[in-house]
Amino acid sequence: NDKFDVLSGAGGTDASELLKDKLMGTNYAVFGPGNPLKMHQTNEYASEQMWFDFIDIYEKLFKEYL
Repeated sequence: NDKFDVLSGAGGTDASELLKDKLMGTNYAVFGPGNPLKMHQTNEYASEQMWFDFIDIYEKLFKEYL
């Protein structure tokens, strides 16, 4: 089992486009690489290692989900 910190917060996302035909209150999650302290700032970035780590996470997630 991979362990990682969970951060939640309010905000807007284009993921709302995926929920147009769903019932109000449908749960969804948006996650990806990046530093939460740098979100939506001019110097926002993700390290190369973090990027590759998330590729591994996505591969595991999709294999499990699909």
